[in-house]
Amino acid sequence: MKQDGAPERIVEIYEEFIEPSSPMEVNIDSATRQVIIDKVKAKTFDLGIFDGAIDELVLLIHESVLSQFLTAQAGKKSAVPRYVVFFGVHFFISPGRDDDRFFDFP
Repeated sequence: MKQDGAPERIVEIYEEFIEPSSPMEVNIDSATRQVIIDKVKAKTFDLGIFDGAIDELVLLIHESVLSQFLTAQAGKKSAVPRYVVFFGVHFFISPGRDDDRFFDFP
């Protein structure tokens, strides 16, 4: 899928987040980064160009930051179950559980 203005925005995102030593370089696998670099250099722009990077970043966030957040939330006393929505995925936090299996992943 292609859109007008997409190539310029793709290059901006690449230069800010993907390009090695960029100002806000994200932590992604070198193979994933190389695929994006090759596409940008070849000017092969499509809206899915960053899908691999997004998948890796969501997994990284899920495994580290989100897990810590959910653990902290589970430790709070509440009689009411809570839900967290993260990138469209609903996570159920069951109150009163002290172990690591307090959330259900769909």
